[in-house]
Amino acid sequence: MRALKLTFTVAAVLLVVPPVLADCSGAGSLAPSCNFTSGITGWNVTTGLISHNTTEGHTAVGSLQCIGLGAGAWIWCTVYSDCIPVSPNTAYGIGIRVKLTTPPVVVTYYGPFGEIRWQEFVENTCATSTGSPQVVSGSSINPISSVSFDLMEGTINTSVLGNGVTLQPRVLNQDGNDINNNGFIVAFDDVFFGVGLPVELQSFEIE
Repeated sequence: MRALKLTFTVAAVLLVVPPVLADCSGAGSLAPSCNFTSGITGWNVTTGLISHNTTEGHTAVGSLQCIGLGAGAWIWCTVYSDCIPVSPNTAYGIGIRVKLTTPPVVVTYYGPFGEIRWQEFVENTCATSTGSPQVVSGSSINPISSVSFDLMEGTINTSVLGNGVTLQPRVLNQDGNDINNNGFIVAFDDVFFGVGLPVELQSFEIE
């Protein structure tokens, strides 16, 4: 009987180089205060109230807590990093763990969902933006777990002008802006950001 020989080509998605995946504070990681074990230095807030959570954490105790606040028709929590110097025309992997530590009292529509945005700048000090913030493709998650830390992740590609970026994870609740019924508290942890390899093709044979 003749043996059947099959050849497969598999796309293995690798968001970041292994050192970044292994430890957010390891070699190759560019994110400020990535695991929040000792504080939230390097992170700021656009909408919401932020503080250092000393009881919640993904791999170790410590996380960036944000209390959502009403803005327009929704409840928002949007934080952003200090400027991170980058190289032009380069792919970077990005990921952030998120947990809904206090869910809203009433969920009638979507419930809170999360995503990562990023903004590119001409200088490595992030003085002049090259455009509006963009959503990191594939980073959106809904619903967000209130039991464990979910992973929001994706890749970005800097332009020829890009020398600095800010990372902007956010959670929003589109059910309404009643802080008593629609408000929430969220925790972010284990931020990784580093030079990435979007897709690696591998081939193998079975006889």
